[in-house]
Amino acid sequence: MGHRSDLLDYLELGLAVQVDGIPVDSSNQEQMDLMLREDDSYMKDFIDDEKGEICAVYYQKVTNH
Repeated sequence: MGHRSDLLDYLELGLAVQVDGIPVDSSNQEQMDLMLREDDSYMKDFIDDEKGEICAVYYQKVTNH
């Protein structure tokens, strides 16, 4: 079984996904997935809608500034 990315799973669920403020879609999904796998310093933040359901996932690079 091959690697299946979280990004692809989230996109298939219809969630909005961003990496460092850049929206992820079919044109850049592979590039963003590779970046996340190569750099483990990203924090995942789940965004809820007014009903408390997850509607988006934002990845933000964590730095020591």
